[in-house]
Amino acid sequence: MQKVFGVVIAFLAVATLGTGYYSIQTNRELARCQADYNEKFINQLRERTLIANQDRESLATMVRGLLQEGTTPADRGKLLEDYLKAKEKNDEERKKYPLPELPAKASCG
Repeated sequence: MQKVFGVVIAFLAVATLGTGYYSIQTNRELARCQADYNEKFINQLRERTLIANQDRESLATMVRGLLQEGTTPADRGKLLEDYLKAKEKNDEERKKYPLPELPAKASCG
């Protein structure tokens, strides 16, 4: 009986160690995957933020010009045209920096 009990205890110890090792490896892989995602997200977000700043600056320039005393209809047209060109350029630039796929959908082991 003691022999059987000893074998069961040994088996449980090995199973516990194996499960612990598997859990540690799984957690490391998940942490690596999340860190990779965070790095990609931060890089893309940094670039997209710079583009958004350009968007805001273009809009502010247009609004300041429109509100400036003595602005002619031709000036207004030029301001709007410049803004729309900048917006189109920024939209194209933004496409170069898509946000990364969420980790739940990514192939992370």
